[in-house]
Amino acid sequence: MADLASLLSGLFRTLSSKLGDPPFEMTLYTAPNLAAKILPGEWSTIADDYHWHIEIRTTPDRLNGIGGIHVNETAPEEAAKQFRETWL
Repeated sequence: MADLASLLSGLFRTLSSKLGDPPFEMTLYTAPNLAAKILPGEWSTIADDYHWHIEIRTTPDRLNGIGGIHVNETAPEEAAKQFRETWL
């Protein structure tokens, strides 16, 4: 927990510095999704497998969007480079 808290603290400081302190939305996704449509035998251990991931993004009123779809104009490689250089 302490490692995650430290990581999130650094992440929010960096994003705040880089993006001018916009509001953020953080979502924790958890699995398994027992309602997922999978092929027979495709994922035989779904009831035993767990996966979490955290999604952090600026709130929708600050997103670049077309018809409700988020548009990221920065290449992933460039975004990662900028992020590494900015990490606080």
